[in-house]
Amino acid sequence: MTTTYTENDILKKAEVYKFLSVMYKEPKADLSVYVQQLYRVIKDYDESLLNICEEMNYLFEEGNQELDEYLVEYSKLFIGPFKVLAPPYSSIYLEDKWEVQSKSTQVVESFYKRAGLTLINWNEPKDHITAQLEYMYFLNFKWNETRDEVYLVLQKEFLYRILTHWIPKFNAAIQKGASLKFYKLLGNLTEAVILRDYLAVK
Repeated sequence: MTTTYTENDILKKAEVYKFLSVMYKEPKADLSVYVQQLYRVIKDYDESLLNICEEMNYLFEEGNQELDEYLVEYSKLFIGPFKVLAPPYSSIYLEDKWEVQSKSTQVVESFYKRAGLTLINWNEPKDHITAQLEYMYFLNFKWNETRDEVYLVLQKEFLYRILTHWIPKFNAAIQKGASLKFYKLLGNLTEAVILRDYLAVK
């Protein structure tokens, strides 16, 4: 079943992907601002996802965690320097081995190329979660701008071939490795958004 989207639906969906992509970057002092913005967008996008966003928002309203705690957690989960607990690269989950810039990374890059997306000032492997969520933002933005069905087709393919195959495993790694509730909630929200989108467009 394919859902018919209004212009507002498409723009809200694009914003959700944009804010999620930002939250997988190194946390900065404005992280709480993005959480609040995501909460407002989700309210208009899909109320079934609202409980997770409310919990995320509440964490910052309490003010019970400092930026340094988020930086330490972010490094532990996604960077290292020791064992990376939740590697943010799809190739590691799709190929079941610790290897980036692999065949599956090339497949991801081919999707970007087909959509005309160029990653500027990008120093990570291109299958990083931030890049993939940015790609979904880009596809929705272009779909709304042009109404060219190619951008919808690319979303369906990318969800089916890439995102739905690795995001649940990635989230499982976050749930196992995270100490801060924020990243557990972020992982759950990301998986829920991907699943919702997949079921809506398939």
